[in-house]
Amino acid sequence: MMTSASNTRSRAVHLPILLALSLVSCLMLTPLGRTQSGRWISGVADGSAWFHGKLSKAQAEAKERNVPLVVCCVLEGEEASGRFQDTLSEDNLLSSLSAELILVLANDGDHEQKEVKVKGADGKRVKKSVCSAFGTDDCDAHKLQWDAVYKDYVMPDGGEWILPEVILVRPDGKIEERFRELDIIPLGPVVREIKTLQKVLGRGVSANDIANLRREVTMAQAMAKAKLWSDSWKSWSKVGKWAPSGPHAEAAKSGMELALKEMKLSLETQAKRLVPATLEDAYRRIRAMDFDDSPIEREVGKVLGAARRDPQLKPRLAEIDLILEAEGLLKDIEEALQAKNKGLAKRLLRKLASKKLSHTPAAEQAKERYKDL
Repeated sequence: MMTSASNTRSRAVHLPILLALSLVSCLMLTPLGRTQSGRWISGVADGSAWFHGKLSKAQAEAKERNVPLVVCCVLEGEEASGRFQDTLSEDNLLSSLSAELILVLANDGDHEQKEVKVKGADGKRVKKSVCSAFGTDDCDAHKLQWDAVYKDYVMPDGGEWILPEVILVRPDGKIEERFRELDIIPLGPVVREIKTLQKVLGRGVSANDIANLRREVTMAQAMAKAKLWSDSWKSWSKVGKWAPSGPHAEAAKSGMELALKEMKLSLETQAKRLVPATLEDAYRRIRAMDFDDSPIEREVGKVLGAARRDPQLKPRLAEIDLILEAEGLLKDIEEALQAKNKGLAKRLLRKLASKKLSHTPAAEQAKERYKDL
């Protein structure tokens, strides 16, 4: 059943729903509005504030980002809903929170299109055609939500829909609060409840960060698959900063724990190989682990320091350090030439040809390879 808030306060007007009908039949009985005065909602619906896509996708994103889902329901051509629409038009409170939550609009009407100017991808203002009543890309964007909202949030509660309504939903899908009588109260109390829920949930992922976070999650997983544990740990660390709570925070915690465990195991394995027979290979592997800025950076320093102080290993490790330094210079020369910086390449070549490094294999390679320099 659908009931307007204004009629509820005087006499209830119920649209009949036959309970014996199937779910599809029930949904078909939700009224479909056809006309609406062309109010332009400048406050909430600047086009980008409303979620564009299926309700199921909005619910999934709310869970992923650990943010509230706020569903605004407006019945087409109904007096109380019209007043609520005016409130949305005049009040920017909801739009000011749009980056930290997901705003869904459910409206059953068709409206004329209106041309507005919006900021394009290049930052320049461009013309765009939008729904004249709500600012969505078109009317399908808000009509798409109508039956889905009724099915998910009204039918389980008995099927009576009192409109207009704002439904505050937790990331796990549970309804936190329903707000009715919206045509006579300001949005302030609604926003206060939203902020209270946000404090309970903890900081979620901002709409501005979600794309970068998803890329970093993919990178962290790829690095773990390749057993590049230091890189995986660093990527998961970034994920944890973007998502301090929610499912991504849990994944980051697990990913960092696994990476740390594997880093320690790798270090222990190579530390045992720091003996004369396998010294150079083990030393190179530890140096290549790139554990800088990781939780075991100090442990790596202790292992290498102990090896360098060992009388049996010290002379050979000094030679290996020079070999590695020379190899690094040779790589820098190659990169300088690729960047067409011949002057830098010459300076690096002179350093590589110095008395200190001239006896290294890398210096010999450079001498042959870069005769013209």
